[in-house]
Amino acid sequence: MFVIETQVYEDYGTRIKPKGGRSIRCEVANREEAEAVASIIENEFEHILDIDERPENWESQFVTSQRAYNDHGDTVYLDPVVRRSEKNGCYYLQRGHIMGNFVDDEFDHLKGKFCGFVDNISTGVCVLRIEGDDRTRIDESYLEAA
Repeated sequence: MFVIETQVYEDYGTRIKPKGGRSIRCEVANREEAEAVASIIENEFEHILDIDERPENWESQFVTSQRAYNDHGDTVYLDPVVRRSEKNGCYYLQRGHIMGNFVDDEFDHLKGKFCGFVDNISTGVCVLRIEGDDRTRIDESYLEAA
C-alpha cells in the first residue's frame, strides 16, 4: 500500500495560501500505479508532496489521534482510500467517516457505521453514496446529455 501526501492551496485573489492537505491511502499494486493516481489527484490547488510505501494497516496521525481520544463515541473522519476497479480499470476514491453516537434520532441506525461517498477519480464523478448498510448508486444519466 502507498500513501499520497498532498498540500491544498486556496486562492484569495491577490495571493494563494496553503491550507492543510490530505493523506490518501492508495491500495494499488506498485509505485507506478500510485504515481498514476497522484497525477489524477494533482491540480492547481492540490499539490503532491510525497508518495511513500506503508504497511497495510497504516492510518494517518489525524485518524490515529481521533481513535485514541474517542472515549465517548465521537464521529471519526477517515483517510480517503483509492482502489482500482478490475472491471473497467478506473480508480475510485472512497471518502467518509464512522458515525458517532451524538446524532439525531432519525440517524440512530447509523451509529458506529461508515457513511460517505465513492468518486470515480478517473472521470471526476461521484458514483456511490454509502450510509451504513445502504449503498445508493448516484444517477449518471445527466452525463449522457453533456
